[in-house]
Amino acid sequence: MTQRRIPVLILEDKKGVAKSIEIFLRKTCDVTLVHNEAAAISKISSFYDCFVFDVTLPDSEHYGHEILLMAMAEGKIKAPCIVMTAVLDIESLIRDTKGKFADFVDKRLPGWHEDLREKIVKHSGKDYRESYLRDQFARINALEKKFDVSISNGEQLGMLTSSNMTYGQIIDKFRDSSINEEGRKNIFEVLLKVYHLARRS
Repeated sequence: MTQRRIPVLILEDKKGVAKSIEIFLRKTCDVTLVHNEAAAISKISSFYDCFVFDVTLPDSEHYGHEILLMAMAEGKIKAPCIVMTAVLDIESLIRDTKGKFADFVDKRLPGWHEDLREKIVKHSGKDYRESYLRDQFARINALEKKFDVSISNGEQLGMLTSSNMTYGQIIDKFRDSSINEEGRKNIFEVLLKVYHLARRS
């Protein structure tokens, strides 16, 4: 039986490097290549099981990882994101974006193509939204706080708020097999709104 190839959106501004990635991944991935910010934004969708963005984009307004973060904050991405770079200090990038991305690839290292392939296979198809929300609410020390219906659309979460749950307990619902995709989407949208309101207060 033919194994399903992983649909991956890859943002790499250097076309030669992008082509080398596409060739290396062709046996395991169905690769869509984009080379600039506008093309990446237009292609971001739930179709992809993984997103791989290079950090440095000379002709773009934002870094690659910033584009991913904006799409996450808007609820456009639920699949894991991998960030790659050959320029920036990758350890600092990992530290500064802890919990937001599934993995990182250092293109300065030999064998980085294989490293990228292994990480795509490892993370693809997973729902990143639970870990993303957990990290964000931990940053504002709110995981144990009770859900505040007054600052969000409580009806959108339905029965999830009936037992005076904490934010951490609501985030746990991502693991509940009885919650469908629409329910997970509602949880993400409401808690993302709560998080942004809490950060501004």
